[in-house]
Amino acid sequence: MYKLIIFDFSKTLAYSGKADFKGIFDRLKEYGILINDENQARQFFDRVFSLFSEVDNWTEFTDRVIEFSAVDISKEKKGDLAKYLQKKLSFKLYDDAKEIFNLPQRKAILTLASRFLVEGIKELSHFDIFTEREIQFKKPDKRAFLEVLRKMKTIPEEAVMVGDSLEKDIMPAINLGITGILIDREGKVSDNSIVKISSLKELKRYL
Repeated sequence: MYKLIIFDFSKTLAYSGKADFKGIFDRLKEYGILINDENQARQFFDRVFSLFSEVDNWTEFTDRVIEFSAVDISKEKKGDLAKYLQKKLSFKLYDDAKEIFNLPQRKAILTLASRFLVEGIKELSHFDIFTEREIQFKKPDKRAFLEVLRKMKTIPEEAVMVGDSLEKDIMPAINLGITGILIDREGKVSDNSIVKISSLKELKRYL
């Protein structure tokens, strides 16, 4: 029945390593980036992770972090910082992602993140990747979903959208006639009118 599965990336297939707040903050002090309280920490990470849709590589990412942190860093230390940020903030696959690799359907990723973050995970090399830069639209704009379908030569009824956001992933897809499946890993969504799974291991039963 279904020929294409479209996946969200962040918090659906992969997660970032931002949880080690104290370790990251302590290391950033070496570069003159001081984060002194919870409010500053929240603002810093909100800004940092918004960059993931704006840059094309870790060097550019680091330049932007230095810019909004208003610090002066030597070229050598900038290179060290770029390596550190890449190590700590690169995305990692969820363990259950391996459960989808052998599914017979074609697989695409529609993401707000930049392509280099997805391509940093070699296990996703066989997925078709669609970002705002390629298709000129971003979720939840329905044109983003339609452009993926067009490029993948698939009609809505033959596609499934899997994501962690009702607003950005599931409802726009459903409104276009695409089957929407919400991945709710922490059981936070109480809406029982939609299909929900808590792990990608459960996806197969709905295909």
